[in-house]
Amino acid sequence: MDAGPPDPAPRRGRSRVPLVSGSVEDAVARLVAEAERALSALAGPWEMCLDSRPLVRVVRRGISDHFAVVLDADLMVDLLLVVEELVTNAYRHTRSPQVVRVLHRADGLRVEVTDGDPALPVMRGPSEDRLGGRGVLLVSALSHRWGTIIGAGGGKTVWAVLGEAEDHRARRR
Repeated sequence: MDAGPPDPAPRRGRSRVPLVSGSVEDAVARLVAEAERALSALAGPWEMCLDSRPLVRVVRRGISDHFAVVLDADLMVDLLLVVEELVTNAYRHTRSPQVVRVLHRADGLRVEVTDGDPALPVMRGPSEDRLGGRGVLLVSALSHRWGTIIGAGGGKTVWAVLGEAEDHRARRR
């Protein structure tokens, strides 16, 4: 004998188990965060060869197009500033810029700029006498952490990690 579909109404003495706990606002925030994580997993790594010294705006456009759907506006702005500074430093201070990469990882967005020069970047304090020289300070301020890896062939990779959108918003407040 077919009993038919289950009765969706709660019976006396029994309560429904909620699908989510906490307030509706908390549940929506968790769902949005989960959707952002899922979307960001769809955006694979991005890279561009720097051998021909493409214009920095071309590099920025490539990154912007690649990550447009998965990054919030604030994180995108900071990502593009960090990329611009690291690429510009490679152009100004080395003769052999090689590649820029942006990888989406569990700990955030990792920007890497590789060149063939072993000289390490220098963080200088602000000066009223210099027009430039603040790029590494800017990278340090906008990223969770940054550093340099010396390559086996004598070059280096300067990297910076920017946090996920939620962490990034909290850090900027």
